[in-house]
Amino acid sequence: MAIQMIGIDHSAAAIDIRTIFHLRKRTVEALEIIKQKKGICGCVLLSTCNRMELWVSTEDGCEIALYELLCEIRQIHTVAYQKYFTQRKEEEAVRHLFRLAGGLESRI
Repeated sequence: MAIQMIGIDHSAAAIDIRTIFHLRKRTVEALEIIKQKKGICGCVLLSTCNRMELWVSTEDGCEIALYELLCEIRQIHTVAYQKYFTQRKEEEAVRHLFRLAGGLESRI
């Protein structure tokens, strides 16, 4: 099993850009779409006023284009926002998760 994530946060994008990818009341629908993708074993969507992150566990060797998946869910057809996102895999992703859980990535 492999872990990867994609995220957009206050350090890289202004609120008007982050708002485009905020899922609001579509979170359950988004998770259902994500879970149906071949190779995805599980997913978590973290969404606050300062960040939105999509975490997925996948079958070994499975590469998922997470930015394209988010664009599909939000019905956005452009790569213009991709520069605001950070993608992490495996140990780097887990290290980031521990920093988030410990409050080290908080704006406050």
